[in-house]
Amino acid sequence: LMVEDLDMRGDATFLEHHALKIKYSRLLRLLRLSHLKDWIGSQAEKRGMRMHRTNPAYTSQECPECHFVDRGNRTTQEVFACMACGFSGPADTVAACNTRFRVLADVPRGPSALLHTFDVYGRAVLKPIARSRLKEIVEKKLHQSVSPGHFTEPLGPGSTNKVGTNTPALVKAKAPCHSS
Repeated sequence: LMVEDLDMRGDATFLEHHALKIKYSRLLRLLRLSHLKDWIGSQAEKRGMRMHRTNPAYTSQECPECHFVDRGNRTTQEVFACMACGFSGPADTVAACNTRFRVLADVPRGPSALLHTFDVYGRAVLKPIARSRLKEIVEKKLHQSVSPGHFTEPLGPGSTNKVGTNTPALVKAKAPCHSS
């Protein structure tokens, strides 16, 4: 599984939900949404899957086609339209594609990964990177020399949990994440 490592626990917002008349930060705390990714991660590991977390910065502003990053790419909350190549699509779908791409382009690089390090169980965790450096990596380096061949992810229970083991290739080609 691939998720953005969003941290909503310290989110203090003054925006109020118009129907409930409650601030969004209070609503997030009441619904315990900040704990959702931890719960999903524990459930996945019980079933023999790993959950990799990636940096959420710029995922909604990055074009999945040309990797151009700009705030202007998000014309509205719902619509993404790249100013460089003209690609457009639903903003949430584009962000999900970018999250998937970041993990699939970086995790197979193993110890030479640009955005991630690995914990003792082989899960990708974030490297502490400044936002400006992250933007540079995403635009110029991450999509270069991406080899979708061998992916070192174990398939399920009973597989070894070490990164770099010889497991079957899961990613043979860049699967389309969106419809043009």
